[in-house]
Amino acid sequence: MKRDSPGSPATVVVEEVADPTSATLTVEEDVATDAGQTKRLGTRNGVLRSVGASAAARFAVMPISAFLGIIVTRLLIENYGEATYAQYILLVSVGALIPFADLGVGAAIMNAAAGAKNPRTDAHLRSVLVACIRVLASSAIVIILVAVAIYALGAWPALLGEGLTPSTGGLAATLCLVVFGFSVLTSFGQRIMIALGLNSTVILLQVLQTPIVLLVLWTVISTGVVEATSPSSPTWRRS
Repeated sequence: MKRDSPGSPATVVVEEVADPTSATLTVEEDVATDAGQTKRLGTRNGVLRSVGASAAARFAVMPISAFLGIIVTRLLIENYGEATYAQYILLVSVGALIPFADLGVGAAIMNAAAGAKNPRTDAHLRSVLVACIRVLASSAIVIILVAVAIYALGAWPALLGEGLTPSTGGLAATLCLVVFGFSVLTSFGQRIMIALGLNSTVILLQVLQTPIVLLVLWTVISTGVVEATSPSSPTWRRS
């Protein structure tokens, strides 16, 4: 309480006191983040440890993916024929035909994440991510619109040839490209993890891809959503 003169009313001054606990926690979090990143990539031992973990994860993932891939191949051929399996391989490789889908922003994200002292609070990394996500969103929208336009024009057989099933090949190709477009939009997470020295975690997460494909295929076969009228001509069951 402060009184300027004998006849003036009292003025109450309230001073804000910073909470030392929150400041201490912020500093400790920054130090812990810096220490973890330095341990992973800042020293020779950290680099060797990261490379060794990536190699071990790759050796652990490859046998599982290969074994489940063989099961997927057998189920496809036995239930839907060789022509359907050829179409499956063709559509899976559609994404590889567009290697420039991310327009090169992945390198910018990796450089910004690797150079950030604390990725959680780094302002430069945040601005780079916002700009790159906008670019990725634009690329994803273009890919999806192109896929829908090709399907509407019936141009998939002209582009991919006779490997597509006449009845449902165009729809399948469109859906694959739409899913690929959404994957482009979310690909920045993988770049950040690699830049932070978490490549082994990315490799271990990739092992989920083949089990998901196997689960979806087994569900489709069990429920009879897709029926094969002949070994080379699957058709959609309409209820």
